[in-house]
Amino acid sequence: MLLSGEGVAKNEAEASAWYAASAAQGFPAGMLGLGGCYERGDVPPIGPQDAAAGATGSSPQPNLALASFWYEAAAVHGSQHAAEALERLEAAHLRK
Repeated sequence: MLLSGEGVAKNEAEASAWYAASAAQGFPAGMLGLGGCYERGDVPPIGPQDAAAGATGSSPQPNLALASFWYEAAAVHGSQHAAEALERLEAAHLRK
């Protein structure tokens, strides 16, 4: 809801913080959501793990390396949606 502004004020940074907190607890849905945030460029880098995975700067922009990182983590934890998102990103990269 925070990402879409449905019923509340739209706030991508707060939504990504909730996804990051969920991902840190090992929840695949949080990892998937965080991957989506990075793929769309909804949020700036959040923490040290993001810098280690290739994030630079502080302005929101797509970061496909981090999107892949979080999609892969969610897929390893059993998320079929994340596995499909990762396959889609890899296929798009190969077409370039």
